[in-house]
Amino acid sequence: QGSSWVSAQVGYEVQGGPLKGLGIRFEGHNMNKPEYVESDNEAGTLNRSTTKTGAYYTFKLSYKY
Repeated sequence: QGSSWVSAQVGYEVQGGPLKGLGIRFEGHNMNKPEYVESDNEAGTLNRSTTKTGAYYTFKLSYKY
């Protein structure tokens, strides 16, 4: 079966002042918590497996000098 997922990211880098080069980024992955279903029909028996995923989020700080 087909499935879809939702991911997004937003970030900002300071361009001037004493914090110039500081970067902040927030990312969200699998935010809709997709479920993957796999099926096959082997020897007349329907086999089906389901994998549930969870969302995860990251917050990143970086600095360029």
